[in-house]
Amino acid sequence: MAHFAIVCDREDITPSHSVPLAGFGAGVGFSDVHDKLEINAAIIYQGQSKVALISIDALFVGWELRRIAERELSEFPPEAILFGASHTHFAPATDRVLPLLGKVDEDHFASVCEKLVCLLRRLQNAERIDVALKYTNAEAHHSINRRMKRLWWPRKKPFPHLKFNYYSLNPNESGLKNETVHTVGFFPIDNDEISSTPILVLWSYTCHPVSQPFPNCVSADYPGVVRETLRNTFGKDLACLFFQGFTGDIRPRIIARSRSYKSRLKKILLHGDQFGSFTPETWDDWAGSLANVVTSTVLENGVSTERYVNISGTMLATGTYLPLSELQDKDCDRPDMHFQQIVFGQDIAIVAVSAEAVQGVVALLPDSAQIQIPIGYTDHTFGYLPTNEIVKEGGYEAHEFREAFSLPGRYIPDVDTVLRAQFNKLSG
Repeated sequence: MAHFAIVCDREDITPSHSVPLAGFGAGVGFSDVHDKLEINAAIIYQGQSKVALISIDALFVGWELRRIAERELSEFPPEAILFGASHTHFAPATDRVLPLLGKVDEDHFASVCEKLVCLLRRLQNAERIDVALKYTNAEAHHSINRRMKRLWWPRKKPFPHLKFNYYSLNPNESGLKNETVHTVGFFPIDNDEISSTPILVLWSYTCHPVSQPFPNCVSADYPGVVRETLRNTFGKDLACLFFQGFTGDIRPRIIARSRSYKSRLKKILLHGDQFGSFTPETWDDWAGSLANVVTSTVLENGVSTERYVNISGTMLATGTYLPLSELQDKDCDRPDMHFQQIVFGQDIAIVAVSAEAVQGVVALLPDSAQIQIPIGYTDHTFGYLPTNEIVKEGGYEAHEFREAFSLPGRYIPDVDTVLRAQFNKLSG
C-alpha cells in the first residue's frame, strides 16, 4: 500500500443575514437556517506530487472562486486543483454569470471569498499527516431518472399549448441512473500502524440535491445529512469532501401517491407518475438511510459493499479545456469547459467536467481498468451537458435549460464525438 500525506480542514460559510437562495430562480431572502453550509478542502501529497481538493455547499462554484483558488494555490498546476460544488439548491448564489438562477449577495459573497482564502492559506501552512487511502463502494437505492417521454404534455410558454412526444421532468423507472456510492477514507498512519478512524472522507453520489422539505431555508440538503452522520460516527473534526456525480437527469426517488380522484385522473391524463414531495419524516428516512449506506461503506461493514481497494501507485493530475463554441452553434463569452482527471495508480481515476452532465455521458468515458468516479459541477458550470440521444429527443436538458442559464444558441447534433475526444485526452 502506498502512503500519502494530507492536510485538511473546513470553513463554515452559512450566511449571517437573509440573502436570496440559488437553484429555483432569484427570489426573496431565506427565512431560516436548517443546517450549515461549509467549504471542505484537502491537499494530498505524494513525493513531489500534490493535488488540492475543494468541495463547497453551493449550487455552482463560479469562475471567481476558481480564480481565487488558483491564485492562492499558485504552485499547483490548474489540473491539480479540483473545485466542486455539491449543487444544493438551498444555498446563496456564488456565480454572478447566472443571475436568473440566483442573484449574488455581495456581502455574503465577499465573506465566502475571505473564508476560502483563509482556508487555503491555513492548509498550506499546516503540518502534514501520513495517511493510507482506502476506497470502497456500495449500491444505494435512492434515486431515479427524471426524463420521461409523454404522448402529450401541457406547456405554458410562450402560450398555453400541448407538446406531443415530449420529454418532461417526471419519474422514469427504466431510465439511466447510477446508484454507486464511492468513498475514499484517509486513515492516519503512526509507527506503521493504520488507524481505524479516518480524518477525511471523500465521497460521491449521483442525485440532484433538490428535495429537502423545509421551504425557503438554507440547507446543504442530503450531503449535509451524510456529513453529520459521518461526524457522529468518526468524530466532529472529520473533514468531508462531497463531489456530485453526472446528475443532470437524476433526482431523489419520491413518487406522488394517487389517493384522490383528481390525482388519479391527472396520472391517467398525463400517462404516468408525478414526483412527490418529502415530509420532514419521509425526508429523515430517505436521507438518513443514504447516510447509513455511506457510513457503512467507509466502515466496510455494509451488506451492500461491493469493492474494497487499498489505493496505491503514483498520483497524477491531467486536464484539458474546451471552448463552448465547439459544442454549440453560437459563440459566447463563457469560460471554457474544464476536463480533469486525478489518478491514483492503477486503482482510482476521478474524472471531472465543469458542466451539469447527464448520466449518459458516463458511457463516453474511455474503457479503463481503474475504478472511475465521474464528477460534475466543477468551476464555472455553464449549463447542462447532454448526449447525442438527448439532443435529438429535446426537453429541458437538451435545449430548454438555456433561458435560465442565460446561454444563447443550441447544441450541435454530434456532441458525443467532441466529448469523447476530450475524455480521451485526459488519459494520454
